[in-house]
Amino acid sequence: MTEDTGTPCENRSTHSLLAHLDPPLMTYYYGTFSVLMLVNVVGNTIVLRTILRHDSLRTPANSLICSLAASDLLFGLLYPIYNVSHIDLPVIENSLGEWSVCRIIMTEVLALELCSSYGLVAIALSRHFIVAHPLRYRQYLNTRSCSVVIVTLWVVAHIICVIVYAKESPPQGYCNICRFEMMYPLTHLTILTAMQFLLPFIIMVVSNVRMAYTARALQTRTEVGSTSVGHQAQCRWKCGLHLRQKSVVVVTLLVGCFALAWAPQLLYLFLVIVGKLEETQFEYLGATVRIFLYCNSAVNVFIYAGRMADFRRHVRRDLGHLVCRCSPRVTPSRLTAHVTLGKNNFIVQT
Repeated sequence: MTEDTGTPCENRSTHSLLAHLDPPLMTYYYGTFSVLMLVNVVGNTIVLRTILRHDSLRTPANSLICSLAASDLLFGLLYPIYNVSHIDLPVIENSLGEWSVCRIIMTEVLALELCSSYGLVAIALSRHFIVAHPLRYRQYLNTRSCSVVIVTLWVVAHIICVIVYAKESPPQGYCNICRFEMMYPLTHLTILTAMQFLLPFIIMVVSNVRMAYTARALQTRTEVGSTSVGHQAQCRWKCGLHLRQKSVVVVTLLVGCFALAWAPQLLYLFLVIVGKLEETQFEYLGATVRIFLYCNSAVNVFIYAGRMADFRRHVRRDLGHLVCRCSPRVTPSRLTAHVTLGKNNFIVQT
């Protein structure tokens, strides 16, 4: 075998995932991305619209979910464009491959990923605070504190990425293909891994373990004191315990999805950068790890918002009203009207 002595740009076909334009690979890769993009945009838009529209949902804790939904929505729109820029075609190289365009895409993609990762951290910490301090959390988890956290997350994430990626000149060996692993060395990937994945993951795991321990301690206390309190107090305790256990389950799902999305992608980038893996030999593997990463932006909001009964009720009602407006001749038989009489609520089927 002769040694390859070409320049990085001459050898880019050995590193370009979509250099050969394989029809089955293109169908799998961009077909899956199209479906996930639809789920991402529709899901995150519903979450944002529902929470911002209804007063009962506009709480400080839900503002963190809105911030997460906004970052995931923007990421869902931009990440497919970033992946289109991987195709080794002249028309793409001369547009998305231009460094002036690539650096903007790269900066914003990584900034939105940081916003999403640390948005998850903020939500996990807020859940832990609610479970650990049920009587005091409203004093600290208020509109002002959540607004400060959200603004800080977005500003700091964008400042970091602008400093690191928005350079006037392209990295050495840039070949008009806007791909992270073709531009940056292993040290850069190591820093990105620590900042983007390891630190948020460790914080969320520690927070979830402490939250599970607190919920377990409360369950033990409830079981011990169940015989010495009245039935009404016992029901309140069990209801509060059930909500805390749900918070533990939700954060566990989030941490699991976060790890499943990021760990394969970062391991794959590491193997490609150190030269242990040629992308042309593992094209479907490279496509799959990117799909996993994209999935994370489509499931986060469903895990959190889906656990709120008020949210589900408002979504069903809004969708019912939308159906009525779009099809005036169709009267849905299962729409519910909530009638309030004094302190009692009745649900009337129309």
